[in-house]
Formats: sequence, structure tokens, C-alpha cells
Amino acid sequence: MFWSFGLVNNRLAEIFFNRKGGKVRISSHCYVKREEYKTKREQRQIDQDTQKIKVRYRNKKYTRVIPGRVDKEPNGLMEEISEYTKKLFALAQEIAEAAAEQQKDYFIGGGLAIDLSVGRITRNHHDIDFHPMLEDAGWWLAWFKQRGYRVGKGDDPNFPETFKVKDRRGKEILDVWPFKLVNGKLLINYKGEYVDAGRHWQEVRLVVYDGTTFKVENPQRVLDQKLRHVRQGQKLRPSDLHDFELLGREPNEI
Repeated sequence: MFWSFGLVNNRLAEIFFNRKGGKVRISSHCYVKREEYKTKREQRQIDQDTQKIKVRYRNKKYTRVIPGRVDKEPNGLMEEISEYTKKLFALAQEIAEAAAEQQKDYFIGGGLAIDLSVGRITRNHHDIDFHPMLEDAGWWLAWFKQRGYRVGKGDDPNFPETFKVKDRRGKEILDVWPFKLVNGKLLINYKGEYVDAGRHWQEVRLVVYDGTTFKVENPQRVLDQKLRHVRQGQKLRPSDLHDFELLGREPNEI
């Protein structure tokens, strides 16, 4: 038996291996905390091993995580990341770079915030949850239109300041929810009145993905939002379950 550091369900772990019949297989793992390892040598080893060894543990089985691919089914079958998802990430990069250049506050939420936080695309996405500040909403409307996107009102009339962004084929690619920032609290226009949006500006994080710095919602708050939707009668989608597993959290807090 031998062991190595690695990432299991995106968490640092000691991974134990057996060699049997000329093949090396994972026998078990144990989650650990980086701060438990004090020496520079151990810290270097963690960096090296976690770059090479990334696995997913599900249903008592280990599946290697391959960069650029995501699990499609619990049995470990893989599907390629779609070109559409890659285009969404590219658009998110354009948004982040424009915001930095123009000094606009914003953050990205939803599943994209989770993937940006873990530093890789782990699944396909259908849109971007984009949250600019209300004072900049008009600037962003013009920014999207200048690039050939179509802009329209949001689906829920109870939130009159939200809007949708569609590509040239009419496919919705951004769900835009502007927030009003007052004394550190994020407010949303609900039926003409500004109410607490249940989001926390002080928890917005800076993450770097593919050379671009993004402002993203705390991934745990994204999961909290999914649970609020369940309380409102919605069901967790396979993509939601994927996000919970990715962050090592059980979706049973309802």
C-alpha cells in the first residue's frame, strides 16, 4: 500500500492505493486540512499531487476527474463540455474585464460562480446569473446591445428591474438581477419596494480563472439559494445535485 495527496470531490485528502495484478487502484481516502502540514516540503508535495490526482467518490466508487470533461451520470460516464458552455465562460470573462476597466461592481452567481471558485468547468451551463449594481444597469444594457445581444424584461413582473439577455438566435444567455447596495446590504426591487435580496456583498469573492479576475458569489450561498427554491416548491435538478456534491455538502437541509 502507498499513498499520495490529492483532491477527492474537490477536497484535500490523503489517498491510499493498492497494487494488484499489475494495476494500481484506490483503496480508500481520508480528508485532511492543509494547515495540518507545517513543512515547506509537505506544502510543495500538496501542490504537486493535487495538480495530478483529482478523483470523484460516488456510490463507493472512485472516478478520475479529467480536465475539460464532466460526469454525466452517477456511473461515471463522461460527456464533453459543450461549445455553448465554453462560450458562456468566454462571455463571463468579457464581462469581468469590462467591469474591471470601467470600475463597475458586480458579481456572478449560480453554477458558474461555483465552477469559477473551484477553478475548472465541472459541468455544462445554460446561462449566466449576473448581478450588477442598480446604478450601472443602464450602462450594462448599452454594453450588451453594442455587442449585438438582444435585451428584454425579466420573466417575473414582481421584479421590474430584472432583464434577460439573448444571443442573435434568441437563446437566453444571461439572467440579470441588478441590486441596490445600501450600507453593505443588497436590495432588490420587489413590487416597487426595495427589500433585502438575501445576498451578502461582504461575502463576494475575487477568484482568478484562466487569467481573468472575477467577482463571484460565495458558493455556499449559491447552494443556500437552491434550497430556498426547493422550499418554494421547485425540485433540485441533476445540475444542482452535482453542485452540492462538488462542494461536499448534502442537499438535505430542507
